[in-house]
Amino acid sequence: MRVETSNTFHEALSGRLKKRGFSHLGPGADRHGSWEWVFLKAAEGLNRFVFVSCTDVAQFVTGDLPWYRVQVWAGADDHIRFVRRLTGELRANEQHLGKELPGMLSETLDRAMTEAERFRGVDLTEIYLPARTKR
Repeated sequence: MRVETSNTFHEALSGRLKKRGFSHLGPGADRHGSWEWVFLKAAEGLNRFVFVSCTDVAQFVTGDLPWYRVQVWAGADDHIRFVRRLTGELRANEQHLGKELPGMLSETLDRAMTEAERFRGVDLTEIYLPARTKR
């Protein structure tokens, strides 16, 4: 993903999430082969997250614009336990990322924010691995 596309996409996402009290944890970053943006809202003793990731889809026809699988996830944690759920996904090309995609994702982003805000302590079903310590 081109840096200028990444920045435009990040700005469009940030504006929508900021209206609901989510702040970005930094610019998009490479995480396990995907570009990922993370937004946080701390409320009621939990950290609530919205994750947006873009993953390259293999090119089958030369000369085409790169295609991405775009996923939106809702999550929450209490630093010990966590939950993360997929709220939607779609395919988009490089042109969509900078212009159309934030609008295309609006319903999915709203659903992710709502789900993240609804999580309670009982929903945190996974446990983080313990930190490694030197002996």
